[in-house]
Amino acid sequence: TSRGELVNEKDLLFNLETGHLKGAGIDVLWEDSKWANKIEGSHELLDYARKNTNLIITPHMGGYGIESISKTREFVTQKFINSLN
Repeated sequence: TSRGELVNEKDLLFNLETGHLKGAGIDVLWEDSKWANKIEGSHELLDYARKNTNLIITPHMGGYGIESISKTREFVTQKFINSLN
């Protein structure tokens, strides 16, 4: 889970299409925070994911698992406690 700008989407798509990469799971897309709740036109990776089973795109929820939420809460709480000392 991160920002979409960390992945070169054109390279990802090329490698999925050519079989050099067997599959991928991503949580974000390039500049998705600027979409303002809708996507104008189409997006190559969304179009690909709709037609293929080797690409999973989650809607910004990859970090919402029980373990990741628990570890985040623990981390933030510890930082707060340490700041009191």
